[in-house]
Amino acid sequence: MKQFQFPRSRIIPPESRKTAATLPEAEPVRDEHYLQEFQLLLERSLREGLVLRIISASGSGKITTTGMITHTDPNSGRLQVQTLEGTRTIHTANILDLLT
Repeated sequence: MKQFQFPRSRIIPPESRKTAATLPEAEPVRDEHYLQEFQLLLERSLREGLVLRIISASGSGKITTTGMITHTDPNSGRLQVQTLEGTRTIHTANILDLLT
C-alpha cells in the first residue's frame, strides 16, 4: 500500500494556523552578492551623495524613503538618511531593498 503524505499546512490545528498568520513575514534571504551591492550603494551614497530609494519594513507594512545616507552606525545598525522632509533614522535590519 502506497503511503500518502499530507501537506504540513493541513496537519496544523486551526488555532495554530491563526497564530501563524499573525506572525511577521520572514526576513528575505540575503546572499553574498546582495550584501556586496548593499554595501556598495551605501558607500556611494555617503561619498558621492547618491540618492537612494530605501524600502523598509514597518509594523504596518512597507515604507519607501528617498534620500542620501549621511551617517552610518555599524554598532547599532542604523542609518541616517537626509530626505526633503528632514533626517530619518532607519534600522538596517528593516531594509528590504535599496534602489538607485
